[in-house]
Amino acid sequence: MYVKRKEVKIKHDANLGIAMVVAECEGGNYQPVAAVSSINEAREIAAGNIRARTKELEHGGEAACPERYVVWATIIAPKIASTVHMQK
Repeated sequence: MYVKRKEVKIKHDANLGIAMVVAECEGGNYQPVAAVSSINEAREIAAGNIRARTKELEHGGEAACPERYVVWATIIAPKIASTVHMQK
């Protein structure tokens, strides 16, 4: 069965169910950061994550420095499955 997929825009406080905040790094590498339920929550998690990475670097660590954070979510609607991929 073919399922139509498309990118959709959603509000920052919309319930995403279970979505993932992902740190995208140089060279196309990515690191899952946390499960979230909204874009607002993702912003808070990403801000805390970059603070922790910066602190680790300041103390001589080797944390990856993301180019951006994105939210990956899948929303299932009757007859349409939409994948949401949004920049922070």
